[in-house]
Amino acid sequence: MDKPIIVTGAAGFIGGHLADKLASIPGQWVIGVDKEKLLRRVSWTEVKCRVGCRTKSTEGLFASALNNASTIYHLAASISAPESVEKPQEYFENNVLGTAWLVNMCLKYNPEIHFVFASSASVYGCTSEDYNLKPYSPYAKSKVAGEEIVKQSGLSYSIARFFNIYGPRQRSNFVPLAYDRIKSGSSIDLYAEGFVDRDYVYIDDCIDNLIDMAANKVQMRDVGTGIATTNKYLVNQLNWYMNKDNLYNHLNLLAGMRQGDPLYSCSRHKTCLTPISEGLRKYVEYRNANPEHY
Repeated sequence: MDKPIIVTGAAGFIGGHLADKLASIPGQWVIGVDKEKLLRRVSWTEVKCRVGCRTKSTEGLFASALNNASTIYHLAASISAPESVEKPQEYFENNVLGTAWLVNMCLKYNPEIHFVFASSASVYGCTSEDYNLKPYSPYAKSKVAGEEIVKQSGLSYSIARFFNIYGPRQRSNFVPLAYDRIKSGSSIDLYAEGFVDRDYVYIDDCIDNLIDMAANKVQMRDVGTGIATTNKYLVNQLNWYMNKDNLYNHLNLLAGMRQGDPLYSCSRHKTCLTPISEGLRKYVEYRNANPEHY
C-alpha cells in the first residue's frame, strides 16, 4: 500500500472531489480531515477536527495522521471574499493561524512531507498585465500570508492559485446560483451590465492539476484556463443547455456588487483544458440527473 495522503477540508467541494479521486487509485490510503462530518466516503479514514484547534486531542489526531504520510493537501479554509470583509478576524484565525499551526505540526511530526497549499487568484486583485500581488480583501490577504508561511517553512511545497472552480456538488458560487434561478424561472441579476469576467475552471481539471503538482513537486501554479468568460455568456449557455429562456437584469456598474469581488479575474496561463461550454454541459447533466444534490 502507498504511503497515506492527507486532505484537509475533505467535506468541502474541492476537498471532497480530490479525496474521491485519490481514493480511487489502487492501494492509495487517504485520510480526510474536516471539522464537519464527511458527506461522502469512498475508502477514506475520517478525522473529524478543526485545523488549528490548539488542544492535545487535536494534536494527537494530527500526529497519528501525519505519521509516514507522503503528502498533505491543505484545502480547509474560509473562502468568501465578501464575507471576509465582515469577519476579518475569523478569516485571519482560520486561514492564517490555521495554516501556521498545520505547518508546525508537519515540521514536528513529519518534516519530509510534501505540503500542497490551496491559494486563490484573489491574491492578484483585479488581475492586470503585471500580475503583481494586489490583495484587497481580508480573504485575499489571508491567502498571501498563508503562501508566505508555507514558502518560509522549509517544507517541500506546492502552491496552487485557484481561479473560479465550478462543477458537481458545489453549493456556492455563481454557477449553482444561476442554475437554481433558471430552474425556478427566476430572473438573474447581472452586475456591471453582465460583463463581470471570470476564468471558470471545471473541477476535474482542478483536481488533475493538484495531483500533478504534488507528483512533480511544482512549487507554484495558476490553476486556470486563460480565458475570461462574462457572467452574461455563462447564463446564456446555461439557458441553452437547460432549454430555458430566463431573463436577466442588467444592473449598473458596481451597483449591488459584493464588497471584495473584483470585476475581472483571469489567469495568464492555460493549465486547464475543459472549455466553459463543455464544463457547463457536464454540470447541467449532473444536476438534472441528481435533482436533490448539488
